Amino acid sequence: MKNLLTKLPLVISLLFILATLLAVLAPVFAYLKLNFLSDPIYWFYQWFCHQRPWRSYHMFDYQYALDARMITLFLGLGVGGLLTSVKKLKPLKWKYVMIVIIIMIVPMGIDGITQLIAELSVINKVTQLPFYESTNFIRSITGIFAGVGISVALFPYINNGESVGFNNDYLKTILLGMLITFLFIPLFVYLWFVSSTKYTPSSMFIDSLQRFPGYNYEVTTGGGHSTINRIIKEPTDLYKQREKYYQNKNTGLCSGSTKENCN
Repeated sequence: MKNLLTKLPLVISLLFILATLLAVLAPVFAYLKLNFLSDPIYWFYQWFCHQRPWRSYHMFDYQYALDARMITLFLGLGVGGLLTSVKKLKPLKWKYVMIVIIIMIVPMGIDGITQLIAELSVINKVTQLPFYESTNFIRSITGIFAGVGISVALFPYINNGESVGFNNDYLKTILLGMLITFLFIPLFVYLWFVSSTKYTPSSMFIDSLQRFPGYNYEVTTGGGHSTINRIIKEPTDLYKQREKYYQNKNTGLCSGSTKENCN
């Protein structure tokens, strides 16, 4: 039983890496018209992620099954868990566990909550954009912090053993886990850059563009949407109205700043 428990962090880590791989393969399956493979993946992952296209990496103009934050969070959990398993780290004392987790998830919390407040502030406003929208790069970085931090702090507890204080082994493991996971960001963006034509990243290796649906994101299907229509079903009308407003405004057809003047 004890040997089984020592292998559990490794098994859990491999499951998170497999989950990340499936999220990346979903757009490949969709592109190949293998909807019997892509649809179940998108459907299953919707319970873990909002799957908003403008907050996701893509391949072949289809989004990953997880958005940019969640995919690096899952990957960070897998990479961090593997490192703790290989290094056989001992459990941390609980006060250090809480400190590590809080520090590592605070950036994600600040970014996500600010983004949510900004979105809610203009939820029914066609002529106004949110005051803040995160980028895929920022989402990825905050996901890495949370994923690696949680795995390195909690996974050693599965091994049991005597608790220890925070030391250089933990710091090195966290930094190495973050570095390894970070290297996947330019890979994700590069695959997006070379495979997509309708919807592309802001550069070849880092996607740092703020995307506002209805303003600089193509609302219609085929502009990065998965094969699941559910993704932007409810707010689609708002985004289409916003898209029409800003298109008219940019072409000089909008004479005022109200919705009625741009219909």
